[in-house]
Amino acid sequence: MRRQMLAGALGAAVVAAGGCHDGAGPAPTGPGLAGAPSLAVATMEGTRIGSASGSEGAAVKLSATAPASASSFRWSAPAGCTLSGQSRTGASLSCADNGSFEVSLALGDAGGASVTTRQSIVIKNAAPAAGEIKMPELVRAGSSFAASLPFTDKGKLDTHTATWAFNSSYVRATKPGTVSEGNGSGTASLQYAFPRGGFYDVKATVADKDGGKGVAEKWNVIAYDPNAGTLQAVGSVFTPAGSYANDPGGAIVDFGLEIGYPSPSAQAPAGRLAFGLPGGGVFRATSFRYLVVEGDHVYAEGNGTIDGRNGYSFYLHAVSGGDFAPEVRFKIEDRHYNYVFDNDGGTALEEGGRVRVVR
Repeated sequence: MRRQMLAGALGAAVVAAGGCHDGAGPAPTGPGLAGAPSLAVATMEGTRIGSASGSEGAAVKLSATAPASASSFRWSAPAGCTLSGQSRTGASLSCADNGSFEVSLALGDAGGASVTTRQSIVIKNAAPAAGEIKMPELVRAGSSFAASLPFTDKGKLDTHTATWAFNSSYVRATKPGTVSEGNGSGTASLQYAFPRGGFYDVKATVADKDGGKGVAEKWNVIAYDPNAGTLQAVGSVFTPAGSYANDPGGAIVDFGLEIGYPSPSAQAPAGRLAFGLPGGGVFRATSFRYLVVEGDHVYAEGNGTIDGRNGYSFYLHAVSGGDFAPEVRFKIEDRHYNYVFDNDGGTALEEGGRVRVVR
């Protein structure tokens, strides 16, 4: 009985609205179904943009739930963001900065119904990416040099600051750098002079306005001081078995050297160096790359010959005494950086040997 009453009431409402007729005479010309627009809007219900997040400069996929009846669509995004690949059910969003950005999707159908849905998309900060530090690998202490670091940032609206750190056995220094940038890339630069000779680890940090950081490091940058003194050493060391590739047995070998900068303006050391090898061979230096004095520790590198044959380089680390017993470590490589000789493990001088720095 209730079902019949509801059906009758609905039929009466439709007839009253002019929505149907009994087939006799012309169709009603009234406004039609008064509920038609609301019925059309009802077909758009459930339209929504799904939640999404991403990082600045990267594409974020947006998806939307939309009825098949939608015949038109329009995505919108705020300034600083771009949309691509737009369709009724999705789009790709890219923003040049981090933050919360509201996107909207407007849909319409052939019946004139329309709906707009909105969603806030969270875009996270992307840290800058640091390139490679560009600077000399061998510099004179006290002389100014230029250092630079290229970087990129997917957040094209970010601004940046730069900090440089220089650390050696005796120096700890931090300096602000200058930054030139635009459209997501830039360069951090600095003019600096090492206050004293030594081996420096250099670290450059680029920070964006949101706290993201990009870091690059360069190790063992050499600063030489021509006024640090002349290294003199003479004596013998016991080389353990395996020290010399051409003679695996151990032996006591003799050496003598004197290395220093010939003048305060000299760019390379000069001097002499001869180092005996197990089996009777001799290494003789033909040139010197640097001499660095760090307290009781002295370092040198250069090139030379073994029994007159070219194509070898050497590394020397000598301890001149003080709180340590005199030592000399001597290492030889060929032009392909293959090991030839290294007395590491047998660096202590035999009795009567000496190492000193003459200033």
